[in-house]
Amino acid sequence: MKKRENLYNEKHGGDYFSLFQYMQKNQTFTRKGMMEFCINKLHLTPDKALYNVNILNSPREKSHNGSDPRGSENAHGEFYYCEPLERKWVAGIKQPQYFRLRWRTEPMEPKRRVENYVVEGEKIIERVDNGIKKVRV
Repeated sequence: MKKRENLYNEKHGGDYFSLFQYMQKNQTFTRKGMMEFCINKLHLTPDKALYNVNILNSPREKSHNGSDPRGSENAHGEFYYCEPLERKWVAGIKQPQYFRLRWRTEPMEPKRRVENYVVEGEKIIERVDNGIKKVRV
């Protein structure tokens, strides 16, 4: 994949493709601006628009509180991240949070889905967040 090209297939991921184009074109954007683009230009419902905005805006440069910096599995966060810019105050009013699209200098490993359980013979071993395994028969 060439650097700085749209990461989404126009045929299969039309909404993501169009929203990522918006992010590339504007370079700095707000969540509200992304939502308005999804609702007005892509004709999505507010719920679907919010879902798409959250997915594509989820990758960050560094991990916060143990979260994965690549964001959602659907975001291709191994190639890019959204940098939160400093919020400005105008006449004592905090302005909306702006984000900037940034490309990673070195791509990270792609995020892979981890199954929550493994079947071993007749036993089902469940993975739990704290690493302890529960066994069901």
